[in-house]
Amino acid sequence: MNDKWIGYLLTIGILTAPPIPSAAAPNCSLTQLTFGREPSISEDGSRLAFYSGATLLSFDIDSRTRTRIVSTDTRRYGTIPPVPFLSGDGTRIAFTTSRNLTGNNADGNLEIFLFDERAADITQITDTIANYNHAYNYVRSIDSTGEHIVFESDAAIAGYEAERRIILFDATSNAFIPVTETINESSMSPSISADGSRIAFASNLYPTGFSRFGNSEIFLFDTHTHEYAQVTNTTSGFNILPAIGGDGKRIVFRSDADLAIHNADRSWEIFLFDTTSKTFTQITDSAGDNAYYLGYSYGTLSTLTAAGSSFNPMMILPGKTRTAAARSISTT
Repeated sequence: MNDKWIGYLLTIGILTAPPIPSAAAPNCSLTQLTFGREPSISEDGSRLAFYSGATLLSFDIDSRTRTRIVSTDTRRYGTIPPVPFLSGDGTRIAFTTSRNLTGNNADGNLEIFLFDERAADITQITDTIANYNHAYNYVRSIDSTGEHIVFESDAAIAGYEAERRIILFDATSNAFIPVTETINESSMSPSISADGSRIAFASNLYPTGFSRFGNSEIFLFDTHTHEYAQVTNTTSGFNILPAIGGDGKRIVFRSDADLAIHNADRSWEIFLFDTTSKTFTQITDSAGDNAYYLGYSYGTLSTLTAAGSSFNPMMILPGKTRTAAARSISTT
């Protein structure tokens, strides 16, 4: 399918526990909305944000009204698009650009901006100085109200040295909080819960030092206590691309590890971790899968896989998940 045709709305019934049997599929309808890329949808499904070319747009799904927010010319850094991250309530959009949209980015660094649809106003969140002739700050996740933004940065921010780390921005206090405080080039893919209480991320380092085996693991950061919890603990392989549920109680991610004793062929599968029961559930079962992880795009995390592989997980509604042919194992 042409990658320009991804501005779609998929209307489905709400999937709740108990899990739907794998043989039963919910009724679905596919509606073409518009041309665009990297769509981000609000929690109630009424609003959409996406980009087309170098233009950031919002879209009202009920009225089919499209609104141009800003054109982001990023020629200094090549073709880095303004990938939008729409807050759950549909009122705020966080994005990255090198444009001087508010008069505070004359040096043209890749900075984070926040668009408030209610006030029709753009605020520059980061204001960093180039490190080795560049500085980048990439949005990765936003909470339901748009008051908490998680991003990756290699710039000096709020007194912290210019090293790559994951950072949380709290708009209520205008504070920058490092999620990974170590010099850590291998922590990535942060995902924040809708209530802003927890952040899941992947790293091959412990947040306070090196891991025992050095392979990529999934971690959980509590934004209130600033404490860490390690979700996976494997001796080999990769655990990547976490997405956390709205209430912060469930995490889905990709892994080639045998976390639930049903992945002996070590194929790329999607797993769900329940923080309450401390159990893993293997969602997919791609026997003989020769998938490989290639990397991730500027916005929604994407992978390339071989035929029959499992693609990236997504958490859409708070605590609402579907488990097909579920297999669980406790970590305790």
